[in-house]
Amino acid sequence: MADSLVKFNYTQGVKRAIVSSLKPLFNDPEFPIDELRGHVYVGLEYPLTEANYPAIYITFQEQQLKNVGLGHYEEGVNEDGSPYFLKHWMFTGSINFNILSTSPEERDKLGSVLVNLLAFGDVDSWLNRFQQHVLQSTYIDLQYLTDIIHPGGEVVGQPPWGSETELVFGVNYAIDVLGEFYSHIFTGDIVTIERVDVYPYRKDQNPHW
Repeated sequence: MADSLVKFNYTQGVKRAIVSSLKPLFNDPEFPIDELRGHVYVGLEYPLTEANYPAIYITFQEQQLKNVGLGHYEEGVNEDGSPYFLKHWMFTGSINFNILSTSPEERDKLGSVLVNLLAFGDVDSWLNRFQQHVLQSTYIDLQYLTDIIHPGGEVVGQPPWGSETELVFGVNYAIDVLGEFYSHIFTGDIVTIERVDVYPYRKDQNPHW
Protein backbone atom coordinates (compact mmCIF):
# COMPACT_ATOMS: atom_id res chain seq x y z
CA MET A 1 0.00 0.00 0.00
CA ALA A 2 2.94 2.29 0.38
CA ASP A 3 5.50 3.52 -2.09
CA SER A 4 9.17 4.04 -1.24
CA LEU A 5 10.18 6.01 1.85
CA VAL A 6 11.87 9.36 1.47
CA LYS A 7 14.10 11.10 4.00
CA PHE A 8 13.13 14.75 4.15
CA ASN A 9 11.28 16.82 6.68
CA TYR A 10 7.64 17.48 5.85
CA THR A 11 8.29 21.24 5.82
CA GLN A 12 10.58 20.70 2.85
CA GLY A 13 7.76 18.79 1.18
CA VAL A 14 5.37 21.71 1.71
CA LYS A 15 7.80 24.26 0.26
CA ARG A 16 8.76 22.04 -2.65
CA ALA A 17 5.10 21.54 -3.54
CA ILE A 18 4.66 25.31 -3.82
CA VAL A 19 7.91 25.88 -5.74
CA SER A 20 7.29 23.10 -8.24
CA SER A 21 3.77 24.43 -8.84
CA LEU A 22 4.75 28.08 -9.15
CA LYS A 23 7.91 27.82 -11.26
CA PRO A 24 6.32 26.59 -14.54
CA LEU A 25 3.92 29.55 -14.68
CA PHE A 26 6.73 32.06 -15.11
CA ASN A 27 8.11 30.11 -18.07
CA ASP A 28 4.73 29.58 -19.68
CA PRO A 29 4.12 31.23 -23.09
CA GLU A 30 0.91 32.70 -21.65
CA PHE A 31 2.69 34.51 -18.81
CA PRO A 32 1.30 38.06 -19.14
CA ILE A 33 4.50 40.14 -18.69
CA ASP A 34 6.84 39.76 -21.63
CA GLU A 35 9.98 41.15 -19.98
CA LEU A 36 9.65 38.79 -17.00
CA ARG A 37 8.69 35.62 -18.86
CA GLY A 38 11.41 33.02 -18.29
CA HIS A 39 13.47 35.34 -16.07
CA VAL A 40 11.97 34.88 -12.59
CA TYR A 41 13.88 32.73 -10.11
CA VAL A 42 11.57 30.61 -7.94
CA GLY A 43 13.19 28.61 -5.17
CA LEU A 44 13.61 27.69 -1.52
CA GLU A 45 16.66 29.81 -0.74
CA TYR A 46 17.31 33.53 -0.55
CA PRO A 47 18.93 34.43 -3.90
CA LEU A 48 22.51 35.62 -3.39
CA THR A 49 23.56 36.39 -6.96
CA GLU A 50 22.32 39.15 -9.24
CA ALA A 51 21.61 36.59 -11.96
CA ASN A 52 18.78 35.19 -9.81
CA TYR A 53 16.85 38.48 -9.70
CA PRO A 54 13.93 39.07 -9.88
CA ALA A 55 13.02 36.28 -7.52
CA ILE A 56 10.33 34.69 -5.41
CA TYR A 57 11.63 32.48 -2.65
CA ILE A 58 9.32 30.40 -0.48
CA THR A 59 9.37 30.02 3.29
CA PHE A 60 7.02 28.06 5.54
CA GLN A 61 6.09 29.05 9.07
CA GLU A 62 4.72 26.14 11.07
CA GLN A 63 1.89 26.75 13.50
CA GLN A 64 0.78 23.30 14.58
CA LEU A 65 1.71 19.67 13.90
CA LYS A 66 -0.40 16.97 15.54
CA ASN A 67 -1.29 13.31 15.34
CA VAL A 68 -4.87 12.81 14.12
CA GLY A 69 -5.73 11.04 17.38
CA LEU A 70 -4.41 10.20 20.84
CA GLY A 71 -1.65 7.66 20.27
CA HIS A 72 -3.20 6.99 16.87
CA TYR A 73 -1.46 4.87 14.25
CA GLU A 74 -2.50 3.10 11.08
CA GLU A 75 -1.29 -0.12 9.51
CA GLY A 76 0.34 -0.06 6.10
CA VAL A 77 1.24 -2.95 3.82
CA ASN A 78 4.39 -3.10 1.71
CA GLU A 79 4.38 -4.39 -1.87
CA ASP A 80 5.53 -7.81 -0.59
CA GLY A 81 2.54 -7.97 1.77
CA SER A 82 4.47 -7.33 4.99
CA PRO A 83 2.83 -4.91 7.42
CA TYR A 84 4.27 -1.81 9.03
CA PHE A 85 2.84 1.04 11.06
CA LEU A 86 2.19 4.66 10.11
CA LYS A 87 1.47 7.85 11.97
CA HIS A 88 -1.10 10.13 10.38
CA TRP A 89 -0.23 13.79 10.89
CA MET A 90 -2.14 17.04 10.38
CA PHE A 91 -0.49 20.44 10.23
CA THR A 92 -1.28 24.13 9.87
CA GLY A 93 0.96 27.05 9.02
CA SER A 94 1.57 29.84 6.56
CA ILE A 95 3.39 30.00 3.24
CA ASN A 96 5.38 33.17 2.62
CA PHE A 97 6.00 34.37 -0.93
CA ASN A 98 9.05 36.64 -0.67
CA ILE A 99 9.45 38.82 -3.77
CA LEU A 100 12.79 40.49 -4.52
CA SER A 101 13.81 42.71 -7.41
CA THR A 102 16.39 45.32 -8.36
CA SER A 103 13.66 47.83 -9.24
CA PRO A 104 10.44 48.83 -7.47
CA GLU A 105 8.48 48.66 -10.74
CA GLU A 106 9.49 45.06 -11.31
CA ARG A 107 8.70 44.19 -7.70
CA ASP A 108 5.23 45.67 -8.04
CA LYS A 109 4.55 43.76 -11.26
CA LEU A 110 5.53 40.47 -9.65
CA GLY A 111 3.43 41.29 -6.60
CA SER A 112 0.42 41.97 -8.80
CA VAL A 113 0.85 38.67 -10.66
CA LEU A 114 1.18 36.76 -7.40
CA VAL A 115 -1.89 38.33 -5.81
CA ASN A 116 -3.94 37.62 -8.95
CA LEU A 117 -2.70 34.04 -8.90
CA LEU A 118 -3.78 33.51 -5.30
CA ALA A 119 -6.98 35.54 -5.40
CA PHE A 120 -8.39 34.42 -8.76
CA GLY A 121 -6.85 30.98 -9.27
CA ASP A 122 -10.20 29.33 -8.68
CA VAL A 123 -11.94 31.22 -11.50
CA ASP A 124 -9.25 31.71 -14.16
CA SER A 125 -8.22 28.60 -16.14
CA TRP A 126 -4.60 29.69 -16.61
CA LEU A 127 -4.09 30.70 -12.99
CA ASN A 128 -5.84 27.51 -11.86
CA ARG A 129 -2.87 25.46 -13.07
CA PHE A 130 -1.01 26.43 -9.92
CA GLN A 131 -3.80 25.21 -7.66
CA GLN A 132 -4.20 21.92 -9.52
CA HIS A 133 -0.47 21.22 -9.35
CA VAL A 134 -0.41 21.87 -5.60
CA LEU A 135 -3.30 19.45 -5.10
CA GLN A 136 -1.36 16.73 -6.93
CA SER A 137 1.65 16.90 -4.61
CA THR A 138 3.15 13.43 -4.11
CA TYR A 139 3.97 13.24 -0.41
CA ILE A 140 1.97 16.06 1.19
CA ASP A 141 -1.80 16.55 1.01
CA LEU A 142 -1.78 20.34 0.98
CA GLN A 143 -4.63 22.85 0.93
CA TYR A 144 -4.01 26.59 0.78
CA LEU A 145 -6.52 29.22 1.86
CA THR A 146 -6.78 32.43 -0.15
CA ASP A 147 -9.87 34.12 1.26
CA ILE A 148 -7.35 36.11 3.29
CA ILE A 149 -3.96 37.16 1.87
CA HIS A 150 -1.58 38.63 4.44
CA PRO A 151 0.65 41.44 3.06
CA GLY A 152 3.99 41.68 4.83
CA GLY A 153 4.94 45.15 3.65
CA GLU A 154 7.65 46.52 1.39
CA VAL A 155 11.36 46.55 2.23
CA VAL A 156 14.47 48.11 0.69
CA GLY A 157 18.01 46.96 1.37
CA GLN A 158 21.52 46.42 0.08
CA PRO A 159 22.01 43.54 -2.40
CA PRO A 160 23.79 40.42 -1.15
CA TRP A 161 26.44 40.64 -3.90
CA GLY A 162 28.05 43.62 -2.16
CA SER A 163 27.21 46.49 -4.47
CA GLU A 164 27.19 49.91 -2.77
CA THR A 165 25.34 51.65 -5.60
CA GLU A 166 22.39 49.29 -6.05
CA LEU A 167 19.34 48.46 -3.97
CA VAL A 168 17.07 45.43 -3.63
CA PHE A 169 13.32 46.02 -3.35
CA GLY A 170 11.15 43.44 -1.67
CA VAL A 171 7.59 42.68 -0.68
CA ASN A 172 6.02 39.70 1.07
CA TYR A 173 2.64 38.01 0.88
CA ALA A 174 1.51 35.07 3.02
CA ILE A 175 -1.39 32.63 2.94
CA ASP A 176 -2.56 30.09 5.50
CA VAL A 177 -2.21 26.42 4.64
CA LEU A 178 -3.27 23.12 6.17
CA GLY A 179 -2.54 19.56 5.24
CA GLU A 180 -1.67 16.05 6.27
CA PHE A 181 0.83 13.31 5.61
CA TYR A 182 1.85 9.85 6.78
CA SER A 183 5.17 8.88 8.33
CA HIS A 184 6.76 5.57 9.28
CA ILE A 185 6.19 5.06 13.00
CA PHE A 186 9.80 3.97 13.69
CA THR A 187 11.91 5.93 11.18
CA GLY A 188 9.82 9.08 10.75
CA ASP A 189 10.24 8.86 6.97
CA ILE A 190 7.35 10.25 4.93
CA VAL A 191 5.53 7.69 2.78
CA THR A 192 3.14 7.87 -0.13
CA ILE A 193 -0.15 6.01 0.03
CA GLU A 194 -0.95 4.09 -3.14
CA ARG A 195 -4.31 2.67 -2.04
CA VAL A 196 -6.59 2.78 1.00
CA ASP A 197 -8.56 -0.34 1.91
CA VAL A 198 -11.71 0.46 3.88
CA TYR A 199 -13.76 -1.67 6.23
CA PRO A 200 -16.42 -3.03 5.84
CA TYR A 201 -14.86 -4.35 2.63
CA ARG A 202 -16.41 -3.52 -0.73
CA LYS A 203 -17.49 -6.36 -2.97
CA ASP A 204 -14.66 -5.56 -5.41
CA GLN A 205 -12.01 -5.36 -2.67
CA ASN A 206 -9.74 -8.25 -1.78
CA PRO A 207 -8.78 -7.88 1.92
CA HIS A 208 -5.83 -10.25 1.43
CA TRP A 209 -3.92 -7.99 -1.00
